[in-house]
Formats: sequence, C-alpha cells, structure tokens
Amino acid sequence: MYLHRFANGLTDLTSTANGHGFILLSIEDAADYPDTKAGLSVFHQLHCLGAVRKFIWDLVEGREDPQQLLQEWPENVTSPSYHAAIHGLWHVSHCLDYLRQALQCAGDTSLELVTEISGAAIVDGFDWPHQCRSWDAIWNYASEYA
Repeated sequence: MYLHRFANGLTDLTSTANGHGFILLSIEDAADYPDTKAGLSVFHQLHCLGAVRKFIWDLVEGREDPQQLLQEWPENVTSPSYHAAIHGLWHVSHCLDYLRQALQCAGDTSLELVTEISGAAIVDGFDWPHQCRSWDAIWNYASEYA
C-alpha cells in the first residue's frame, strides 16, 4: 500500500475501522482509568504513519509550502482555533516521535539479512519472517468493543 504514490482520497487503515480504533471499556475494566473510552495504540500509530506519508507527498507535490510551515512554527497548539489533526509541523513532529517510541517499545528483533546492491550492503525488510500479532484479531477486538 505504501510503495506507491499517495493518492488523494486514499484513507489510512484507522478510518475504515468501526470506531476508528477507539473502544469502550466495561466499568470493571475501566476501574483503573479516568474514563471508559480508550484508543488502541496500533490505530494511533497507523494514523500517524498515514499522516506523515500524506505530509511528505503534499510537500513533494507542492500542496504544502515549506516556507509557510516554517513561518508558522512553533504552532500555537493551545489556541481554540488550532486543529492538530490537519495542521502541519506540530502534528507531523508528534507523529514521528510517537512512531519512534512505538518502534522502540515493540522492538522487533527479527533478523533481516543483508543484500548487496551496486556494492552497497542494505536491508530492505522484505521476504524475511517476522513474528506478528494477528491483525484480524486486533481488528475484531476493536470492532467488537467500539
């Protein structure tokens, strides 16, 4: 899905989930939390990946003006008119750091063997086994408790 050019209208995986990755906890499960509504991190992570991807393509294709973004930095995220889901550098910076934390937390230590291309040693991450969680199980859980 991400090896191709970004197309307007292409949604990330979170937008098609029932509840967009938010779930309702039972009163018993929520006893240790301040609320019964929660989000599953994987859906936030996928949202951020999609936001960063869209932002890159918006820059490449001229839909974002880098100079304008820099003039607005740092953005006033406490302003009542600020909408973080669509505003530039703060949202993308948040997403990059959030994805860094998620990658370090999950810490996939699967081996990816080196491939030589034009004398350079690379790892592309393709065609090597990884131990994954069942996406269907995650999706079904999110849908059931949305």
